[in-house]
Amino acid sequence: FTISMRQCIIFLYFFRYFDKIHFCAYVSDVISCEPRGDGISSQENLLENIVLRISVWVVAVLACAGNIIVLLGRFLLKEDNQIHSFFIKNLSFADMIMGVYLLMIGTRDKMYRGNYVLHDEEWRNSWTCDLSGIISTVSSEVSVLTLTVITLDRYICIMYPLSLRKRGLKVAYCVMGFTWLMCILFAVIPVIGIPYFGTTFYRNNGVCIPLHLHDPRANGWEYSSFLFIGMNLASFLFISYAYLAMFVSIKHTEVPLRTTRESRERCLVKRFSFIVITDFICWIPIIIIKVVALSGVKISGDLYAWVVVFILPVNSALNPLLYTLTTKLFKQKLISKFATVVWRPNIYRDSSQSCARHTLTRHHQNGIEVSINDVCNS
Repeated sequence: FTISMRQCIIFLYFFRYFDKIHFCAYVSDVISCEPRGDGISSQENLLENIVLRISVWVVAVLACAGNIIVLLGRFLLKEDNQIHSFFIKNLSFADMIMGVYLLMIGTRDKMYRGNYVLHDEEWRNSWTCDLSGIISTVSSEVSVLTLTVITLDRYICIMYPLSLRKRGLKVAYCVMGFTWLMCILFAVIPVIGIPYFGTTFYRNNGVCIPLHLHDPRANGWEYSSFLFIGMNLASFLFISYAYLAMFVSIKHTEVPLRTTRESRERCLVKRFSFIVITDFICWIPIIIIKVVALSGVKISGDLYAWVVVFILPVNSALNPLLYTLTTKLFKQKLISKFATVVWRPNIYRDSSQSCARHTLTRHHQNGIEVSINDVCNS
């Protein structure tokens, strides 16, 4: 009994075990303190896995750079369908701020590298963590709802073509203004001091995303479920129905789609169906995992880390490639713009050949203008 008691005293003196890793910061004199990590963060680093530390920078750079290129291209190049272009700009901006969120997380991980446990509580209880959570929530929800609005716009154009006269930029501005305002409001409500949310809605983990997979019944879990299950699942159900209805309508139409507008609508449906598939691949696993967590199944910390750091934001890096950068229409307009900028100074270098070069430039531009009308090649 004496030996066992001595062993217990030695164990309690040199070893500690807590529920949260930040408690280990208060017992720095012990040999070992558990847990070493929670799947996302460890005592040493905000992002425990080195692959996640690399991925957060790669996805952040791709999301920021790709969406900035899309925004600049859409603003500089003349668009035939201004309403569609306006929706794409909003989607691109929403995806870009997800890259900003990832840069914030990556910067904090680098700042606390090697001794994160000493800063964990300070970081999660800071306004910067709340801001990071707000940015990620706004980005993800605006992205999903904007995709829903784009799908609704396509649905109306295909199923009710005579209603096109009712569409206008003012309506698009109002719809997107309401979407942004609603998502910002949804994201900010948890941090304005309502007792229902407590003080840890965004502070439940080191990456400040309120999925609450580790603690599915934490304060505000119903609200989190509404955001990440209710809104997204409703959006995807509508998107699935709308694209199915559009494909059926196009396939069974008796009159061939001869006009440029109708051809363009058909091709946009094909392209956006591919975008929707990628969104499903990114979001449906998150919905399923959260439902499983709410049912009482314990979610692995490693799986949680991959969900919040890679699966959730990776779509923001893929969208620019899917809906703009790989389209033939965008590349042709970009080449035309580049050719105009590069060749125009050469027109005035040699006055004897200025007329000829000017004519060639106009022929080149006309050729591009003719080719971009073939929307189905995009």
